[in-house]
Amino acid sequence: MKIIWTILLVVILLIAVSAIAVYSGIYNVAAIQHHSNLTEWVLNKTLYKSVEYHARSINVPDLLDESTLKVGSISYDEMCATCHGGPGVDPSVIGEGLYPEPPDLRESIKQLSAAQIFWITKNGLKMTGMPAFGPTHTDEELWDVVFFVQKLPDISSEDYAALIETTNSKKYKQEHDHSHMVQEHTESDYTNIHNYQLEDQVTDNTHSQTQAPKNNNEEDVHTHTSGEEHDY
Repeated sequence: MKIIWTILLVVILLIAVSAIAVYSGIYNVAAIQHHSNLTEWVLNKTLYKSVEYHARSINVPDLLDESTLKVGSISYDEMCATCHGGPGVDPSVIGEGLYPEPPDLRESIKQLSAAQIFWITKNGLKMTGMPAFGPTHTDEELWDVVFFVQKLPDISSEDYAALIETTNSKKYKQEHDHSHMVQEHTESDYTNIHNYQLEDQVTDNTHSQTQAPKNNNEEDVHTHTSGEEHDY
């Protein structure tokens, strides 16, 4: 009986302490105030076990394609490099200010399978700053990123810079060509409209000139079948 009362008392105390921590504001939620070692261990272990469990049924497609590497590099640069950095590229101030600190993917991906990387990229991770890209990207686009991330340990800073520069140059050329085509189309439409307006104006002027003005002094004359005329 004493054991039951002891357990009940402990539970009540835990609830009271938790309520005080929640409603008093004593607990510091600042990102610069890191977790204790025990809390960090529990959170990390929970994270990895959760990812391992939910990614177990994902089928990994054939990712060995150089064109995939190029596409994945630009997606990585847009989606991931801000927080994780890249070969020869440091994380931005956003990534440096996050807690937990975004891992160096060249090291952390060695502990993850392709399916697990895909699951994390698609679904994100709660309370880490890792967004879910599933709502904004197709699975095919995300697999391109996964393939590139798996290749990160083998990509030098020079190769990464060359990949990004080449892909960005192609992207800029496509956008520039599209913008030029839109501009030409707009100018053509404006020219056509202007020509139509001039043609309408010329037609109106010609029509008005061919109609002789009526002399107010002239009188309308109506002739009957009998030959008699009447002035109006």
